[in-house]
Amino acid sequence: MNNFWQRTISGIFIVVIIVAACWGGYYSGLALLSVIGVLGLDELLKMGEPEDRRDKLRWIGAFHSLIFLIGLWWKFETNWLPLLTIQLLISTIGCVLTFQENSFKELSKLFFGWLWIWLPLFLAKDLLEDFLLRFPMILLLVFVGLWTSDTGAYLVGKSMGKHKMIPHVSPNKTWEGTLGGALLASMLVGLFAHFFVHMDWIQGAALGALIAFFGTFGDLIQSVVKRSFGVKDSGHIIPGHGGILDRFDSFLLAIPAVWLALSLF
Repeated sequence: MNNFWQRTISGIFIVVIIVAACWGGYYSGLALLSVIGVLGLDELLKMGEPEDRRDKLRWIGAFHSLIFLIGLWWKFETNWLPLLTIQLLISTIGCVLTFQENSFKELSKLFFGWLWIWLPLFLAKDLLEDFLLRFPMILLLVFVGLWTSDTGAYLVGKSMGKHKMIPHVSPNKTWEGTLGGALLASMLVGLFAHFFVHMDWIQGAALGALIAFFGTFGDLIQSVVKRSFGVKDSGHIIPGHGGILDRFDSFLLAIPAVWLALSLF
């Protein structure tokens, strides 16, 4: 099977899983977030590590993920931030005891994983809990914004993209493509919000533009991370697409923006 068909079949499979998880409600949404968190952190910790250090770091990451899953599935009456902080502190101590004077890179990964992966996923949990009744399908709205943004950016970038955004990080991204993606996401998310999310279409359109903007920079962050560790893909779990972080990098930065926007307005 050539790479085109491999990517196409895998892409359809991923979309079906995401739509089913988001359509299924609260617990299926949590299941999706759990998979992103556990596999995403594992991919981050493995990048750029020799095999002997990789295995030790993955054990620390497994503990990190266990506490994360407890916090994600347990309905707290109070804020979940203290739990995440305790998780980070204990994992940090374990990392220092394991790698001692050579632990700075691993510590950096743990802190970055906390900020880049865990925190957005807990904000996504808040979206599910706080906005599910007011705005059903809110999680799917984020994915619709990301997918339409990617499509618009590709079509406009291919046809009229001339000004590169950050060519040394992502050679194919252009400002024209980014604007085209934002416009398409704004229109289609506005329609999706009106018919499926019980949200005013203007508010949905604004969220679409917001998702497109931050999703683009989420993808750029992933490119920076991979270049820093000298890898092409974060993993190989999705045939033709790479790893979990390669597919959900935009989602991880778009979620905090959506959470903040809905919390404020």
